[in-house]
Amino acid sequence: MEKKKKKTVAIVASVLACVLLGCVIAVIVVPVTYDVDESLLVKNVDYGVRLVADQKYTTLTKAYKDENDTFKIVAFTDLHLDKYKKDGGNYSFNLMLRGILNEKPDLIVFTGDIVTGAFNGRRAKQLAKTLEEVGVYWTLCLGNHEHDNAFSITRAKMLKIFASYEHCLVDVSEKYTADGTKVWGVGNHVINILNQDGRISQSLYLLDGGQEMTAEDIEKYADGVSPAAAKAEYAKGEEAYRYEYDYVKESQIQWYRETVAAINTLNGSAVLSTVFDHIPVIEVEDAWRTITGEGYRVKDAYHEKTYDYSQETGNRLLYGERRETVCHSGYNSGLFDACLENGTQAMFFGHDHVNDCIMEYKGVILGYIKAGGYSTYNSLSKKYKKTVDGVETTVSLEDRLTYGYTVLSYAKDGSFTFESKENDTLYPELKTEIYKAIRKK
Repeated sequence: MEKKKKKTVAIVASVLACVLLGCVIAVIVVPVTYDVDESLLVKNVDYGVRLVADQKYTTLTKAYKDENDTFKIVAFTDLHLDKYKKDGGNYSFNLMLRGILNEKPDLIVFTGDIVTGAFNGRRAKQLAKTLEEVGVYWTLCLGNHEHDNAFSITRAKMLKIFASYEHCLVDVSEKYTADGTKVWGVGNHVINILNQDGRISQSLYLLDGGQEMTAEDIEKYADGVSPAAAKAEYAKGEEAYRYEYDYVKESQIQWYRETVAAINTLNGSAVLSTVFDHIPVIEVEDAWRTITGEGYRVKDAYHEKTYDYSQETGNRLLYGERRETVCHSGYNSGLFDACLENGTQAMFFGHDHVNDCIMEYKGVILGYIKAGGYSTYNSLSKKYKKTVDGVETTVSLEDRLTYGYTVLSYAKDGSFTFESKENDTLYPELKTEIYKAIRKK
């Protein structure tokens, strides 16, 4: 009788253990998707953007209202639609939709780290299906966290999923330079915008900036992989200077140069352009230090600073802050110089979630798209050490979130204006519940 009782207990224990294990596996493995507010899935009845047929490059035009009408882009970055904090992801997803609904853009651009984390295939499809319901053309470049672990879909597969949807304009075809060299990366592409006169007013280049430098690259560029001054400054502190982030390769830069020349020829005149990439170029850091006189390290509470910098050279801070060290690659492949030489008027990046500075540097607008992901680090979760009255304490970067999106409006002549918008300002009624949700462990 005792043996039978022990056997029953063992069986029950085994069953409970299996159930518990199954629940744990389900939590870990079952793909997370988001709870979409259906009221936000409203198509713009006045949306007049169309693809122009029989063009060598992807080309968009719209039904312009008048000579002063612009082509409007809403840009998002670092949404980090992952599985680690679903409440935060829900806000990221739905605030993205609110932005689209409110702005009524002609095109949506994502600059990387959009669908991240393990088992992200279903989230990628959910994003694409949702944008299809909204009915606006969209495109993207990848960040360093797409396919950031063994259980996420590959970068190529993610782009293939996106490209299968009618309104996604990402080009997954392989590119080659004039000498037959295969262009590195996935999803490098260009989109031309036609103005009211039927001429190309702007070219948008979206480039794959990769993830991490290879060991071979780090060894190859070891001597110059980061400025000596930065190494020396960081050697004094606790935070290591990360130089291993990837970079836009020489083959991509050559493809960009050749494509600029081909489009100029096609248009009969030089075309202005905007470059979107995820990992910022070194010149973002150079611009900030040149304009502000600050060093590589972020030493002070940024919200205690005020800036009014403008130089005779034309270098100037237009908007925002450098709230964390610019996490660029340690190797400078020359992308900024190529853009400077080939008519690119602006370069926009993501990657550094709490940086949103936009500057004019050497005649190029250079800076960040406003980040929008609530499931990852932010200005509340990121800490720094501050000494007050001789006492060192650890505090949040700021007592508010700076997340939102950026609007770019292109005029007939290719010139543009930008506006960075913060969700805290747009939707103050949501602040309390959002802050509570993102602080959950």
